[in-house]
Amino acid sequence: MKIKRLNLFVDSQVVLTWLLTKQAAKMNQTVNDRLNEINELLASLNKRYIEVCYRYWPSAHNIADIIPRESLFRIC
Repeated sequence: MKIKRLNLFVDSQVVLTWLLTKQAAKMNQTVNDRLNEINELLASLNKRYIEVCYRYWPSAHNIADIIPRESLFRIC
């Protein structure tokens, strides 16, 4: 089976903008370093003809955030 498409989900509109523009607006070095790593990976995927699609997924629907969010409101 050959992978043809990769869907990447982000729960931050700011990060989504960084990914689409390939640069961080405030030129934060750490963020730009990570973006460069991601862009190198994406270039490698493109050479293999793998389409990469970005998707926005709101934090309220992010399953990974459910436990930390619920623990903030739990009173013991």
